[in-house]
Amino acid sequence: NLALTGGVEYGGIKNLRLGLSGYRGNAGQEAAGIGDAAVTLIEGDVRYSIKGLELTGLFSQVSIGDTEKINAVTNKGVGETIQGSYFEAGYHLGRHFLPDDNDLIIFVRRELINTHKEVASGLSPDPKNERNITTVGAAFFPIKEVVFKADMESWKDGNDETWTQFNVGLGYMF
Repeated sequence: NLALTGGVEYGGIKNLRLGLSGYRGNAGQEAAGIGDAAVTLIEGDVRYSIKGLELTGLFSQVSIGDTEKINAVTNKGVGETIQGSYFEAGYHLGRHFLPDDNDLIIFVRRELINTHKEVASGLSPDPKNERNITTVGAAFFPIKEVVFKADMESWKDGNDETWTQFNVGLGYMF
């Protein structure tokens, strides 16, 4: 299926980047009973950095067509509109006491995700699909290409159920 995608980014102000992108295409892939399943995605993002502080934000929305047909075939409860956003603040703490090849970044991130922002008629939004996530963590770069990361996520869904998740990771950038 043919799809269109595009994006623009503006960087005319020092330390600030603004982006906007979109996608439009049919996802049905000629599957029996699904229809075209037109998908439209729009996304906007902003990044700002100054003196070791990095601020990042993003908002995206996905609209899916033919969800009545998709749900009838798959019995999955796919939403017509999906929304997500996050805001993250990070600070390069290591710049004050580590050698230039090393870095220690502390960060906090807030995410809002709702995969049932709007649903097809006859389907009720499932509160479990509305998630609020707060993450606090640190990333240590012993060299610029390697990162050790640890964070703690606090989750809450639309039913007011809460849980905590701890994550550790190792990354290599080549």
